[in-house]
Amino acid sequence: MDEIKDQFLELRKELKTLRGKDLFGKSVAEMCLVPNIKIPVKFRISNFEKYKGNTFPMSHLVMYARKMSTQTENDQLLIYYFQDNLTGVSLKWYMGLDNANVRTFNDFGETFLKQYKYNVDMAPDRDQLRSML
Repeated sequence: MDEIKDQFLELRKELKTLRGKDLFGKSVAEMCLVPNIKIPVKFRISNFEKYKGNTFPMSHLVMYARKMSTQTENDQLLIYYFQDNLTGVSLKWYMGLDNANVRTFNDFGETFLKQYKYNVDMAPDRDQLRSML
């Protein structure tokens, strides 16, 4: 009898998921870049300068990693909280990421740097700045 009840509850859960999927086009799990994240009880996030997509991406990534240094072994947490320091087009970019392509923070960092590489390419170096004088 318990087995039938468990199967019924499982079917009910799947039905709720399917109904929710019709409303949004995706299930909640599909919308999450980091599903089922476990956040440490006493963990508090530092305040970060928001990245807008128009400055050096590597500097921003390094600053973030340093402020999150107590969690360097927790890739899911690092990826999850990165969205809190984005705004504008960079936040829109983050929301469009597929969780199948971002498994580790290194994967995420590479993707972030590739996305905003044009900021590095456009920035003049010291010699170029001198030649402008």
